Amino acid sequence: MSTTQKMYLGSDEIGITKFGKDGNTIRGAFEFSLDIDFLLIGGGASGGTFGNGIGGGGGAGRFVSSSINILPQSISVLVGGGGAGVTYTGTGDQGNNGSQSSVTISGITYTAPGGGGGGAGLNNSDRNGKIGGSGGGTGESGGTPGSNLPGSPISGFGNDGNVGVSGIRGGYGGGAGGTPTGKSWLNGVTYCGGGGSGLNTFGSGSGGGGFGASTSAGKSGVFIVRYQGTPKATGGTITQSGGYTYHTFTSSVTFTVTV
Repeated sequence: MSTTQKMYLGSDEIGITKFGKDGNTIRGAFEFSLDIDFLLIGGGASGGTFGNGIGGGGGAGRFVSSSINILPQSISVLVGGGGAGVTYTGTGDQGNNGSQSSVTISGITYTAPGGGGGGAGLNNSDRNGKIGGSGGGTGESGGTPGSNLPGSPISGFGNDGNVGVSGIRGGYGGGAGGTPTGKSWLNGVTYCGGGGSGLNTFGSGSGGGGFGASTSAGKSGVFIVRYQGTPKATGGTITQSGGYTYHTFTSSVTFTVTV
């Protein structure tokens, strides 16, 4: 009669070893896993156009980050695009929302909503910022800023849009860190700053600015994976820094773990 023994590396089960009844035959089945950190960001929104005032800045996409241990697998990555810029039509228009980013890892789909469009520079309902991963800012004439939508199953970081100040500028879209300057990730880079007026943008993956006859588009979302050591996967732009390998995705492709 054979005996089955589970084998562990720390708290992780790595294989099954079966001992024959004579106690001498050993057969092993080993599966190697990889510890990864990942960052997922939705597309940034565009700012609102002016009418009789300055439009609000577009909101940044949601910032979703976590760490997980995974087995070799192919991972589906969908990177959301930035909201298209808006051209002034004579009445003022709200900006366009960014698109949602998503990734499926070990059967779990993580989502990061795109940012909310900035409000138009008009004294009517169009001055309101739109709801998004971070809400859009209002036009300078006031209004209601866009609220932020959480990601799933991780809420992540996002912020409501800000209210514009009459005669000064449109409100910023909500930056993930609660300010226009966004939030820093493990690689030391700041992401998810909200768009300002005057075609200003803050951080990578930010919302577009909300001033002028045409507004700046939001930046596209991003998906980044990092792990210690040399490359053990394919997909994205691969770089190495500080003992880590990074895979950076700005379009929808597949990330394949090969260890």
